[in-house]
Amino acid sequence: MTQDLVHNGLPNGLTRWQFFGLIQTARRQLGFSKGAISYLKVALSHTMDEDYLSGRICSFWTSVTKIATRAEIDRRQVTRIEAELINKSWLVKTASDHSTRCGSRRNGRICQEFGINLAPLIERAAEIQAAARKATF
Repeated sequence: MTQDLVHNGLPNGLTRWQFFGLIQTARRQLGFSKGAISYLKVALSHTMDEDYLSGRICSFWTSVTKIATRAEIDRRQVTRIEAELINKSWLVKTASDHSTRCGSRRNGRICQEFGINLAPLIERAAEIQAAARKATF
């Protein structure tokens, strides 16, 4: 696995669900649609707390169909949301456009993945925190 997929972790004391709460709070400031929030909620639910530690890979390889079902949005909307989040450097896609998404873990750590990587989102945690503070005021 390439080092480009690892990240520096969430700020100390911040859990993935607290991080998601910040994203929800700052939704408008960050330019996220309601669909993108639903998508990200599904994305985070398919990861583990340990994935957010520094030096880890934080990724999920759930199919577009399953994401659409769980987020209660259309498959085409999932594809558009992913493309937008990737174009705005919030996510990285490690699977090719028409390949099956897959991955594996060894001792709780992701050792292989072909799906959607959340490292860019995690790396921008400070920006998200600042946007959430701004949204609160």
